[in-house]
Amino acid sequence: FQDAKLQNYILLVNRDYKAELNTNTILAKPKLMVYEIDKNTGEFVKIATKNRKGKTVFKLTLAPGDGRLFLVK
Repeated sequence: FQDAKLQNYILLVNRDYKAELNTNTILAKPKLMVYEIDKNTGEFVKIATKNRKGKTVFKLTLAPGDGRLFLVK
C-alpha cells in the first residue's frame, strides 16, 4: 500500500499462530532499499538485502501470529 506521500509499504504476517515462520522474502524489482518500521520506536531501520536474478531478497523470521511493516524504496 502507499501513504499520502506515495511511499510504498508492505505488511508481512505469519498467519500461523502456532509455528514460527522462516523465509526468504522476494520483491520483484532489483536493488530496492527496504526499511523495517521498529515496533517500539516507530523509526525506520534499514535491513540487509541481496539482489538475485533481478529481484531483491531478504530473510525474514516471524513469530507465531506476528506481523512486520516495511517501507520499500
